[in-house]
Amino acid sequence: MVASPEDLEVPDGTEVFIHRKALDKDVLALYYHCVRRYRPDYVVRITSDCPVLDPFLVEYVVSKAVEHKADYCSNVLYPLTFPDGQDVEVMSYNLVEFLHDAVKDKSQREHVTLAFRENTIWQNSFKTVDIRNTTNYSGIKMSVDYPKDIKAIEDGGYV
Repeated sequence: MVASPEDLEVPDGTEVFIHRKALDKDVLALYYHCVRRYRPDYVVRITSDCPVLDPFLVEYVVSKAVEHKADYCSNVLYPLTFPDGQDVEVMSYNLVEFLHDAVKDKSQREHVTLAFRENTIWQNSFKTVDIRNTTNYSGIKMSVDYPKDIKAIEDGGYV
């Protein structure tokens, strides 16, 4: 399923959940209203600025979330060790619901998990699994925020 605040062209068979409130930068509401219909065990958060995200990394983070019965499993807790643009977050439905109800700050709602990542009390209240790389690659940028980033990735990336 793809969640978006606007209409998208997607491959046949892909369900698109449109939630206009996200246009007000309430992306957390977009996530919540999308998943509450299905109440899945897990929600995988992958953002559109990570177009070269390693699918094996996604599979690994999801497998660790399931293995540990985690409410939150990711490779984006501080300190970062993965390249920017290799960001994977897996959340339980219960955590998405909690965040939707608990997070009031607009800027934190825009970034979905920012309040959770900044709140060690919440991290300790939920089963949290932090995926770390053995080598620190956090200085490598693989995300796409500007047209120059696409060119840099095509040229082999940059540090």
